[in-house]
Amino acid sequence: HGSALYLKRNNLDFDANIESDCNSVYFPIEALLKECKTIKIIRDPTRGGLGTVLNEFVQGQKWGIEIYEDQVPIKDEVKGICDLLGIDVFHLACEGRFVFVISESEKDKAMNILKKFPLTENASIIGKISSKYPERVVLHTRIGGKRILDMLSNEILPRIC
Repeated sequence: HGSALYLKRNNLDFDANIESDCNSVYFPIEALLKECKTIKIIRDPTRGGLGTVLNEFVQGQKWGIEIYEDQVPIKDEVKGICDLLGIDVFHLACEGRFVFVISESEKDKAMNILKKFPLTENASIIGKISSKYPERVVLHTRIGGKRILDMLSNEILPRIC
């Protein structure tokens, strides 16, 4: 959503197949809540993207989150536009997505539920809770490095509503 808006608002005419991911997440979340009893938190990454949401999850906690870049489902076109414009893809607004924390014992059940919906068929387990990095989100990069994924400090786009 964020990359589509950024391109449109700045009149950038790239030949890319980028559309907003704005969508209702009601039905997949409803199914998860009916079947999975160990969901700890659910949140949409509309403001500040995935990086900000995960940082909000760990604030004030004795644990952190480790995520794996190659597990986060991001379209190549979006990655390319972000690289070109110098925007961190992990801070883009995502309107039709959600992030949740669930116990290890129910992760497979949750994934099977999500695969049943076209909206969430590409859902992925992107990370884990970790005691190694209290109050931090650590991104394991696809080239084998690690970096702290901070909360977004400024808005990439002005508020829409």
